Amino acid sequence: MFQSSCAVRGFILLPSQLQQDGVCVQLWQCDCVDSLGQIWVAGSTHQVDCNNCTCSDGQLLCSNDSCQAACVWSSWSSWAPCSVSCGQGQRTRYRSLTPDTEGTRCHFEEVQHRPCSPGTCPPLCLLDNQTLSVGDTWLQGECKQCTCTPEGVFCQDVDCRVDGAWTPWSVWSDCSATCGRGAHVRTRACINPPPRNNGSHCSGPEKETQDCQTPPCLDDLCPWSPWSPCSQTCGAGSVSRHRACVCEQGGDAACPPEIEAERNRVETQLCYKQPCPGCPMSAWSVWSPCSCASQRQQRYRVALSSPTRGQQCTPVETQSRACGLSRCDDVCEAPFVYSPCGAPCEKQCELLGREDLCVGVSECTPGCYCPQGLLQYNGSCVPPEECGCIHLQHQAAGDPPTPVTVPQGATVTIGCSTCLCHDGSLQCDTRECEVVLSEWSAWTRCSPCVLQHNSSQMVSIQRRFRACLDLDSGLPVSKEEESQCPGLLVEERPCPDANICRDVCQWSGWSAWTACAEPCSGGVRQRYRQPLASPAGPQCRSQETQTQGCNTALCPASPAGPQCRSQETQTQGCNTALCPGERCEDRDRAYQDSCANKCPRSCTDLWEHVQCLQGACHPGCRCPEGQLLQDGRCVPVTECRCGIPSGNGTLEFIPDEEFPVDCNTCVCENGTVVCSQLPCPVYEPWSPWSACSASCERGRRTRTRRCQDTEGGPPCAEITQTEICDLPSCPAGCLLSEWSAWSECSASCGGGSSLRNKTVLREPEPGGTACVGPLEQHVVCNTNSCLPECPGTQVSSDCSASCPYTCQDLWPHTQCLPGPCTPGCTCPPGQVLHRGDCVPRADCPCSPLSLPDDFQSGNVSSESFTEALLPPGAAVQHLCNTCLCQGGKFNCTSEPCEVDCQWSTWSQWSPCSASCGAGQQSSIRFVLEPNQYGGAPCEGPNLRTTTCIAPDCACPDGEQWRRTTSDGILLCERSCQDIYSSSPVNCSHSAEGCVCQEGLYRNPEGACVIPALCPCHDRGVLREAGSEWEEDCLSCSCVNGRKLCRLRCPPLYCDEGEVKVEEPGSCCPVCRKQFPGEPVQECHRYVQVRNITKGDCRLDNVEVSFCRGRCLSRTDVILEEPYLQSVCECCSYRLDPNTPVRFLSLQCESGESEPVVLPVIHSCECTSCQGGDLSRR
Repeated sequence: MFQSSCAVRGFILLPSQLQQDGVCVQLWQCDCVDSLGQIWVAGSTHQVDCNNCTCSDGQLLCSNDSCQAACVWSSWSSWAPCSVSCGQGQRTRYRSLTPDTEGTRCHFEEVQHRPCSPGTCPPLCLLDNQTLSVGDTWLQGECKQCTCTPEGVFCQDVDCRVDGAWTPWSVWSDCSATCGRGAHVRTRACINPPPRNNGSHCSGPEKETQDCQTPPCLDDLCPWSPWSPCSQTCGAGSVSRHRACVCEQGGDAACPPEIEAERNRVETQLCYKQPCPGCPMSAWSVWSPCSCASQRQQRYRVALSSPTRGQQCTPVETQSRACGLSRCDDVCEAPFVYSPCGAPCEKQCELLGREDLCVGVSECTPGCYCPQGLLQYNGSCVPPEECGCIHLQHQAAGDPPTPVTVPQGATVTIGCSTCLCHDGSLQCDTRECEVVLSEWSAWTRCSPCVLQHNSSQMVSIQRRFRACLDLDSGLPVSKEEESQCPGLLVEERPCPDANICRDVCQWSGWSAWTACAEPCSGGVRQRYRQPLASPAGPQCRSQETQTQGCNTALCPASPAGPQCRSQETQTQGCNTALCPGERCEDRDRAYQDSCANKCPRSCTDLWEHVQCLQGACHPGCRCPEGQLLQDGRCVPVTECRCGIPSGNGTLEFIPDEEFPVDCNTCVCENGTVVCSQLPCPVYEPWSPWSACSASCERGRRTRTRRCQDTEGGPPCAEITQTEICDLPSCPAGCLLSEWSAWSECSASCGGGSSLRNKTVLREPEPGGTACVGPLEQHVVCNTNSCLPECPGTQVSSDCSASCPYTCQDLWPHTQCLPGPCTPGCTCPPGQVLHRGDCVPRADCPCSPLSLPDDFQSGNVSSESFTEALLPPGAAVQHLCNTCLCQGGKFNCTSEPCEVDCQWSTWSQWSPCSASCGAGQQSSIRFVLEPNQYGGAPCEGPNLRTTTCIAPDCACPDGEQWRRTTSDGILLCERSCQDIYSSSPVNCSHSAEGCVCQEGLYRNPEGACVIPALCPCHDRGVLREAGSEWEEDCLSCSCVNGRKLCRLRCPPLYCDEGEVKVEEPGSCCPVCRKQFPGEPVQECHRYVQVRNITKGDCRLDNVEVSFCRGRCLSRTDVILEEPYLQSVCECCSYRLDPNTPVRFLSLQCESGESEPVVLPVIHSCECTSCQGGDLSRR
């Protein structure tokens, strides 16, 4: 039963444990067995006879008293139930000592135990299907801590409050403005961690805004003037405003080139304050035609819009006047009848009921009138009840409207109204109308001339406007509702004044500044612009150049001063740094501490086409008073050359030199051109060259220009120019042979013919000269009869060989030559011979070879056609013309056949395709008449579209609606992936749409979030916002869409005399003793041959001296202010005392050169880091 050690389920336990009933127990837990085999529970006591026994450490310990049998044992009780309901337990039974004799006291009992196992116990504590041991603890949620006890799970509340903390600030968002002043934002979120369980929220703002400055806007550089007053106090008018560029005043490229096209821009727009009391009326139509049947003329005008807000409108206004015909014959076409004394006012439908138009008119006029009871209407006679109505059809801009008659009872659509002709007037139903168009405003003034898009031509335009009016209020509707109005609201046309854009100066943008002419001690740089139009007019002869002072700082001291003065090349760089050294006087200049860059600085500044820019004053070197810079040196003003622009350059003249400019004589004085003041003729630009006088090979062409003499000036000179034009060789023309010899007579008697012909040696090339003249000639011969009498209907004649003899003689492509008069047989007068019979000329057939070339090319499809003869009356059609065979030859019409295509008018605009944002409206037209016979086709599309703007679309939370204002500008926003890129990469070619609000970024799911909620892209892995992970020696986290890593090292504290050292192969630093000793300092002078570059200028193989080395630097802690002591030594230089600098000339790509200064180092040494030349300290 007892073992020295205990083995249970394969595990060896400690030697102090013993095995009992398959269970390992401690020694004191071991049961005892007496000599009778009875088992006694550990720690139990019982009585044997009169002795007491105790079970201790597995052994029975009994007293040893002598006993008398006074007590006897009772019987054993029944076994009690198992002590446990599950697991291992025991059953118990009892017996006791009972007195054998009366009076004996027995106080002992025995207990017996038996193991029992009702079944396996369920787990005491379960958590997520895992069995826990007694004493295990865990958190249930965040605010309960639970413990596994023998009684089961016990939970109690714990302090779980978590205060919120901010994430780091995000980067600043893009500036909200692309130009001018805007704002950008940065955000943070209280999620690091978020407040939980009644924890406090983060204090402070979650968003910060800061102003940002971008390049100035066009409205800043060239602001708009205020809108002008409305041109009309009522009805449709216009207002205008213009740009005034203020940036030119700043100089130094303050005006960017792109504003050149905007500097003269004028904007116009509609203004409509209130409806006028009376209805606006159209222009008068043309007068109706005069005739004997219509001896009064009428013209009409109509109200341009339906009456709104109490307007009093006359639908149609009529004016009438007498025709004043000289006389009318008494012959009239039906149904009109002549009357010597008629009344025109009473016999026309147009004047029915309009007696006011005929007041004071004499009513006895001879002419053609309708019968009694009928009125003249559209060239016929109708009863009064069938008289129609007048409707005006508006024509293109500037043309008067055309009257159109609407029959009685017919309807016509006018705008949104349906109108019925009833009792001579149009009754219009406007119930379906919600909006109406106003009248057109007057044309605006001609705009300033601007360069036409994709052209070098200057254009000026005019605009006119009309409003889309609400029918009830009579006022313009909102922009969103304008699409309901049919027709355009704005019209444009070129300025009617064809001369307005002649001689208008339009400049190119300024070029980049040239290089400074001097590296130091005062120089000048320039920039240029050119007129865009060619030729440039007189207005373009000034302000082609701007100059600016540069490099007024002193040059370093050097005996090489004259070399510096000789450098006159130009490039883009400018050396503005102040070098120590020479005085201004060393370069024949004077030092000015007030304004060394004031104008003028050079002789060039005196030229008329040069603008001198001064800028802010600063001290420096300049030429002495009375002298200016020219060719790199200071000269008196009297020695300054003069310059005038010529082409892309400048013509220069020496002082006192005379030269012509236009019609005046000029002389150069003190750098300025002084000219006589004769008024010169005004020349207009040359016309285009005329067509060449020849269609091929060599010819001449001319061009002209208009010129206007001026009073007191010389006359106009050259106004015509002629030049030779060489064209390709002419195409070869038709080449004919000479006439052949006459053939023998085809008959010995009875009339024959002798022929000769020409052969086409060369057919004409396309465009070459066609074959001219008949190709065959014949004469009649042997007309004597073969019989005693003339055959058939022929008659004898003394001159029988006269022409024409046969039908063939009538054909244009043949020629009959009259022969000598000989007696013989011939046809009677008016007849010719055809196939042996005499026939009238009208019965002669025609030859297809006589047709004009156009008819032959269009109809002759085979040789059989050319050989067949066409009978009299046969017609040949070509396009719209007809050739009719009559009398042996073709009579052809030659009408122009070309019919140009005609479009219908445009339909009304369709409703806007979009309910929000920008949409499209369309309008169509169709071909009324197709082109025929080579007429002009219909040009342009049959569909036109325009953009319509509806209200902004609703966007999801965090997004805003944005619309681009210019073509070519993309609609961009930033995503979480490009928060830190230089520019957004998520751009769309769409002109509008929903984009993230400022400071928000689009995440991969498509939502706009603050940077703190943006995930991170880490080598192809998407990390959640706020997540943390480890990489090698780093602990990384996703913060504001960016991966941030730091060393994951425990705190390290080193003993005195030790320092933290990062050793190779180790993630974290370790403590090590400081290195014994310090490195040796060294500083040496080196010389190296280099290639020197500055911008696009360079000079190769230049010897350059420099210092290199290692000097000691350290910072120590001291125990008094300032508590830190730093010692910093640098490898410094000393300049050569004799030649501190060298002057070099760099060669530029443009062919120019630029002077530069190169210091010369003499020696190097370690010294305190103060900079500069040691020799000057």
